[in-house]
Amino acid sequence: MSNLPLYHVVYQTVYDSIASGKLPIGTKIPSEKELGEKFHVSRITVKTGLNMLVEQGLIKRRRGSGTFVLNTPSQAKSSKEHGTIGVIISGLSDSYGKNLLITICDECDRKGYSVMLKISHEDQQLERKYLKELLDEHVKGILILPVQKEFYNELLVSLLFSDFPVVIIDRKLKNIRSTVVGVDNVGAAKEAANFLFSHGHRRIALLTQSNMHNSAIIDRIIGLRESYALNGVLLDQSLWIENLISDYSEQSGSAEIEADVSAIMEKLNNHPDITCLLSLDNHCATLAIEALRRMRKTIPEDCSLFSFDTPKNIIASNNVSHIAQQEELIAQNSVQALLATVEGEEAVPNEIVVPTLLEDLGTVKDLSDQRGSR
Repeated sequence: MSNLPLYHVVYQTVYDSIASGKLPIGTKIPSEKELGEKFHVSRITVKTGLNMLVEQGLIKRRRGSGTFVLNTPSQAKSSKEHGTIGVIISGLSDSYGKNLLITICDECDRKGYSVMLKISHEDQQLERKYLKELLDEHVKGILILPVQKEFYNELLVSLLFSDFPVVIIDRKLKNIRSTVVGVDNVGAAKEAANFLFSHGHRRIALLTQSNMHNSAIIDRIIGLRESYALNGVLLDQSLWIENLISDYSEQSGSAEIEADVSAIMEKLNNHPDITCLLSLDNHCATLAIEALRRMRKTIPEDCSLFSFDTPKNIIASNNVSHIAQQEELIAQNSVQALLATVEGEEAVPNEIVVPTLLEDLGTVKDLSDQRGSR
C-alpha cells in the first residue's frame, strides 16, 4: 500500500479490519486523533479516508459518541439504501433548476440515498404541505429552494431552529441561522454592471418582477447600485421596469405575459436612448426578446441584452450573454452539506458560496469607442 495516497491507506486498513471481522458490527473504531497518530497523518487525511467508508455504508458517525461499524462490505452492497432525502424546489425550468435537480438525484443515488421530490410552484401553502408530508415520511433530511415570498414558511423556520438536517438552496434567510448553498449575487451583479460599463453602456433598463422578494434578486439590485456608485455612473431608475407580473410558469400568450411585453415595449418607445436591457432572471430575458422582436429591433445592433442565467425555452434565445450559476456545483455542495449532518457530523450553519461565470455570447454591443455613448 506504500504507493497509495495516505488517506487511502487509512481507508484500506480500516476496511480490511471490518472485512476480516477484526472490527465487528457495532464496534467503535479508533478516533480520528488516534488513527492520525497511528499512521502519522493529519486528522483531515484520516477524515477523508473515513468519509469513503461512510459513503460505502460501512461505518456511521454518531454525534457525541464516536464512529461505529455499521455493515460488513457484503452487507453494505446488499443494503446500500441509507434512507430518503426530501427535496422541495419552488420551480423548474431548462434555464435554472433542471441541471440542479438532476445532479441532486445523481449525488444522492451515488451515496446510497433515494430522493422524494416535491415542486411547490411558488406556492407557500404547497411548500408548507410538502414539508409536512416529507416529515411524515420520516425523510433523513431536506434540501429546499424556498418560494419567493417576503415572509418565510413558519414550518421551515421551526425546522431550522431544531436539529433536523435542512439545507437551503439559492436563498439567504435574513436573521435566521441556516446552512445555505448559493452564489455571491452582489458580486455577480457588480461583474455584470462592470461588463456593461466597459462596453460603453450607460442608459440601461433593468427588468424584474414586482413579486420578487427573494434574497438573490435583492442582492443583485444591491450589487448593481454599488457598481454604479463605484464607477461614477449616474443611476437613472426611471429606466427600470420593476413591476413585471408574469413568471416562468405562464403560458405563452397569457394576459400576464402580454401585459409585461407591452410594458417593455412602452418603456423602449418612451426612452429611445436605452442601449441595453439587463434582466435579473431568465424569464424577464425571454420577455425582452419577445418585446424586441415585436418592435422589429435586432440584438445587439438595435438594443443589447444581458441576463442572469439565459433563457433556453425559445429556440432563438439560447445565446444571451449572461451570468451563469454553476448548478451542478451548487447541487453537489448542497448534498454534501446535508449528508454530513444526516450522517452524524455536528451541524454548523454556514454559507457555502459557489462561483458564477460571466459568459459573453455576443448580445452586448460595444459602444465604448462611439462618441456620446457615455
